Amino acid sequence: MTVNAETKVALFLPSLSGGGAERAMLNLAQGLAERGCAVDLVLARAQGPYLKEVREPIRLVDLKASRVLASLPAFVRYLRREQPEALISALNYANVVAVWARRLAGVPSRVLINEQNTMSRSAPSSPRRRQRMVPYLAKLFYPWADYVIGNSRGVAVDLKRVTGLPVGGRSLDQTEGLSLAPAGLCSSTQNPPSPPDDLGRRSRPPGTGGAGKAAWPGE
Repeated sequence: MTVNAETKVALFLPSLSGGGAERAMLNLAQGLAERGCAVDLVLARAQGPYLKEVREPIRLVDLKASRVLASLPAFVRYLRREQPEALISALNYANVVAVWARRLAGVPSRVLINEQNTMSRSAPSSPRRRQRMVPYLAKLFYPWADYVIGNSRGVAVDLKRVTGLPVGGRSLDQTEGLSLAPAGLCSSTQNPPSPPDDLGRRSRPPGTGGAGKAAWPGE
């Protein structure tokens, strides 16, 4: 895959409502922009306290949807129009919408989805029916992603249990952050800083997990 300093990366979230995943993705967007990527922060709805922290050169894309699922048509149009090299999503319901959007758009963008929770524990106790369906949806659709990343060993073990995905490679851990460097993304002739990991720390580029694999620290 041929890449350069103008490589476009899209990060997808429901909103910037102020949780840990939103903070992590905003930190990642800033780190990738420093590395030379053209970064689009794509939100189902542009709202939340972190909006004021989105600064150039990061481009904010508001899909203006009432909820994540309703953003799907606009998201598909965005992917067809912009065709980012990579699409990174976080939060499990958004992850499902991300892989649906890539499939419907028919674009070659690589999809990296980041699971932050042990869904087998959190989903059954949720008062929301759609959240209780997340393990079933993950089992069906997470294999459509190129990379499935757990932000801890416990999350990755749970992902394997829920989805049946093989575990292998190293995509994210607490000392080596989520990085597209192994694929050459956002590279330049100089030595740019690595993007922060999901804890907001700087890191060196890790290796990658294979397509359709879950990854955990130490693998």
